[in-house]
Amino acid sequence: RHPFYGSVALLVLGIAVTAANWFILLAGVVVLSLLVMRTRKEEENLVARFGDAYRGYMNSTGRFFPRRR
Repeated sequence: RHPFYGSVALLVLGIAVTAANWFILLAGVVVLSLLVMRTRKEEENLVARFGDAYRGYMNSTGRFFPRRR
């Protein structure tokens, strides 16, 4: 549902690991938390707009990365 946000999460994680800096890691945690909050709000709006069709889509796909079948 949100592959771009998933790629941002991987980028932030990669930068934090590469930099080996606690401040960057903390900033990454903040960014990831904000992404989770943003996706929840977006999904509330999408459910309000598309209803059960979007709920079904949410149940069949992962939020940031594809689910294994």
